[in-house]
Amino acid sequence: MPDWNCRPGAAHPRPVVLVHGTYENRYNNWARMSPELKAQGYCVYALDFGDTDDAGVALAPTVKGYEDIRQASKELSAFVDKVIAASGSGQVDLVGHSQGETLSRWYLKADGGANPTDPSKNKVKKVVQLGATNHGTTISGIETLADKLHMLGLGEKTLGVAGVQQYEKSDFIKELNADGDTVPGANTP
Repeated sequence: MPDWNCRPGAAHPRPVVLVHGTYENRYNNWARMSPELKAQGYCVYALDFGDTDDAGVALAPTVKGYEDIRQASKELSAFVDKVIAASGSGQVDLVGHSQGETLSRWYLKADGGANPTDPSKNKVKKVVQLGATNHGTTISGIETLADKLHMLGLGEKTLGVAGVQQYEKSDFIKELNADGDTVPGANTP
């Protein structure tokens, strides 16, 4: 559970927001890393997102991260605003795993994470990517199955919109990468 009373110190001046991957949740994605970061003096926050549509994967209540990435980005935006307000920090650092990084990039591009006219006003300072699907994925071959389901009108209903959006050749991946992989002022180490 996040410590909403944590205040960043000089050694780690920005809170860290952990963004889980597709079909995961904040606990199963970050149960090991979150306490380690906190023990090193970071203010650490993680959210669950992307579980509001009626995809087949929703049958398991712990499964998150399957709804439209554009909608999940709005959830991330509201969460980052809450972290900034609670911590008193002007910016956060994002750590994303798999779709979590793709979502983070969409948030930077479209939902207020970055300020293209004045990068000093970005809400995000650093972005750390772990196994990101920035240029799409075959979902370990599941894309072939998903294509067949999609032809039957079942792709998004079965796998969720986010699963389909992360295909290598999806319109979403093309739009995400249309202006390059980075934004001014948000450093990717």
